[in-house]
Amino acid sequence: MVAKANYDSQIVELFPAEVTRWEQEMVDVYRQAFKPPPYEKGEDVVLNFRSTLQKHADREGFRCVAARAAGGSGLSGFGYGYISQPGQWWHNEVVRQLDADTVEEWFVDAFEIVELAVRPEMQGRGIGGRLHDRLLHPVVQRTAVLSTLDAETRGLHLYRKRGWKVIAAGFHFRGVRDPYLIMGLRLRKR
Repeated sequence: MVAKANYDSQIVELFPAEVTRWEQEMVDVYRQAFKPPPYEKGEDVVLNFRSTLQKHADREGFRCVAARAAGGSGLSGFGYGYISQPGQWWHNEVVRQLDADTVEEWFVDAFEIVELAVRPEMQGRGIGGRLHDRLLHPVVQRTAVLSTLDAETRGLHLYRKRGWKVIAAGFHFRGVRDPYLIMGLRLRKR
């Protein structure tokens, strides 16, 4: 299903089998989006993203959306996620540092946004917001959760604008120097 978007881009859904076809472009978008400050993610992080992308595509509830330039050539951005469950690295890292009530409120029946990235030259054109909305539109889980750098970024501005709440600030993942925000969005009532 294809939806025409502003700025001569289309938001399309990529099914798990298609992720392999678009992998190189997704890696390139990721590299460009997260290399500049304040992210400053090095090539080791990019290679880790590449190595986990297909594994993530096999997870339950996987959804991926991409912004393609007019005419279908090239990706301007992408976003993906899946159902957040015990046994997954991110889920386990986060819930082990939160109290039981917070875990119950936000992480039982949750969809996890894993990545949302837009090429720097395409940022500020509404592409990230359209990717976000299309990614979450059909999700049936009660909440959505994510982590984002604990800094004033375009991504944080987008999440605030769309009603995301901070669950935990100054959050540290093992082996990662920068603090993160853990955020949640209520998608439906219990």
